[in-house]
Amino acid sequence: MNNNKIPEKWKKLGIDEPQQLIDSINEAFSNKEKLDSNIYIGNSKLGNICIRLTPDNKIENAFPVKTTREEYFQIKSDVEKLELGNNLYTEVLSLFLAIDIKNHKEELVNNFNQNNSTYAFDLFNCYISNDITIIDIGAGKVSISTSIIKNYLFDNSIKN
Repeated sequence: MNNNKIPEKWKKLGIDEPQQLIDSINEAFSNKEKLDSNIYIGNSKLGNICIRLTPDNKIENAFPVKTTREEYFQIKSDVEKLELGNNLYTEVLSLFLAIDIKNHKEELVNNFNQNNSTYAFDLFNCYISNDITIIDIGAGKVSISTSIIKNYLFDNSIKN
């Protein structure tokens, strides 16, 4: 936030002053609920905020999200039914769909027919081709069938 500039995603919530941003994040932090790993959702009077914490419980990143905790756990339940084989895939795909895909759905729908696109989303960077989606989780990469993403985007369902 150089020069007290508020990022556009926060301005969409009606935040136009740095202190409003800090207050909203602090409010969400005070009532945060764990999703998975080090990812939490908290509610502020301006909306839901996703919070990523460091191992010593300091805020590493925070950003507004369109999903609720309940929606996240419904998505996770649906992802578990895909039986992808391990908890890492379930956790990453659940977070990716609930946070990144839902936050950027319009952009993705408008650009989905472009071959081989790279995106820098809120939680993960990813590469999407016609067949495979590769999600960069920092310590490695998780690959899934792009059909899962397409079904979620266009049918609002989670299936392979």
